[in-house]
Amino acid sequence: MKRRILYVLFLLCTVTLSVQSQHMETDIPSDLVYRHQTNNYKAYLRNNIFENLVFTDTRNNSIKMDKSYCTHVRVFAALLNQFFDLAEW
Repeated sequence: MKRRILYVLFLLCTVTLSVQSQHMETDIPSDLVYRHQTNNYKAYLRNNIFENLVFTDTRNNSIKMDKSYCTHVRVFAALLNQFFDLAEW
């Protein structure tokens, strides 16, 4: 029984430390920035001048999401929210 309690406490400490090493914020032009301190990893989610979303990170990955795609995702998310609000009724 003591082993299990110690194991659970160890897991909780490990999870807590790993969560504290991650940070999400917005920078000056209001872009979303994710930082992971232990891996020196940064990821950015930015709007370009055509209102497309662009994801880039420190591992040279880049994904461009067109404005039309983002509009469809927002509509789908709004429909899901309405469905779950009705399901709770």
